[in-house]
Amino acid sequence: MLIALTQNQAGKVRDNRVVQLACKILTSVSWHEPLHATMIDQKAVPTLMSLALLPEMQQDCAVALCNLSGCTEKQVVMVEDQIMDAITSLLMEDPNDVVRQRCAAILRNLSNNEAASALVGKHPDLMKNIVDLKSNNPMTRQDIAVALANYCRDHGLDALEGAISTLIKLSKVGNEETQQICGVAVYHLSGDTNKLEDGSVSALLSLMDHDKEEEPKPVDMGMASVLPPPPGRESLSRHRTWSGHSEIWRQDGMNTPSTTSAPCPRSARS
Repeated sequence: MLIALTQNQAGKVRDNRVVQLACKILTSVSWHEPLHATMIDQKAVPTLMSLALLPEMQQDCAVALCNLSGCTEKQVVMVEDQIMDAITSLLMEDPNDVVRQRCAAILRNLSNNEAASALVGKHPDLMKNIVDLKSNNPMTRQDIAVALANYCRDHGLDALEGAISTLIKLSKVGNEETQQICGVAVYHLSGDTNKLEDGSVSALLSLMDHDKEEEPKPVDMGMASVLPPPPGRESLSRHRTWSGHSEIWRQDGMNTPSTTSAPCPRSARS
């Protein structure tokens, strides 16, 4: 019913006030995890994608899509329903920090699913969206780094043109966690050294030598860890394990880490 209210109907003029109210209710419902699969099956993603074109509804759409992206059993369906196009629409203009943070979390969540990652890696706007997600928010930067590290693991440089330069920028402005995650991404790209971007070899060396005064730290390929949730995230933790450095391992025979999904912070809830 809510989705129907947001759609154009033959012979009727759509009332934007009704549409905006329905969108806000849809976003509120998206916080209820047991309903995620049903909402996705009822085509909530294409609906939210169409609403994302309307500036006054973009933040609600971003929050709802982020919440739904945590439904692991339906992540492939979400990609098939063009959630990547929705992200492109949300980032088309200069979005606020809430929209950027939610889009980064969506890309991170999808990157943890091998089947979904395989589809996302084929989208022509993947790297453009990652580049457009520039943010001063440490958590957003870390979500971008984790997502890019996972996509690098799955796709390599052939599908991720500009990945090296993006990792370098993230490493220079990010916190220690983000720098370490970028190191994991570089490790996954090590087999593509004959395809590195021009001028990136020296940049990679500097990436691994941030602080010359400190003793060099060994690279721990299992340390792409998740920071503890900031204030406002605790209420979402009852369905996910947040121990400060919790991580999961993808069973792909590669024995490489895949960090946990990024729930949307309730503190910025619309």
